[in-house]
Amino acid sequence: MTSRSFAVVIKELHPELLVPIALFYLILRGMDTVEDDMTIPIDKKEPVLRNFYQITEKEGWSFDGNHVKERDRELLVHFYHVTKEFQK
Repeated sequence: MTSRSFAVVIKELHPELLVPIALFYLILRGMDTVEDDMTIPIDKKEPVLRNFYQITEKEGWSFDGNHVKERDRELLVHFYHVTKEFQK
């Protein structure tokens, strides 16, 4: 899902900037999705948020602990694509 007005602007960037800024955007969207979902118990949410900077280094990381109707859930379920690109 993850379509915000900022995503439209990213597409217009110079190719050199497009991938790094898109990755930064997706990483922040992922973290914000965890933070905003009030159905995630705090004991599960807090460690994910505190260690999110390390998650970008974890190969294959994904998260399916958020509510099934969370609009950006798919981003977290498939977050391993983001981490794979980030590690290049």
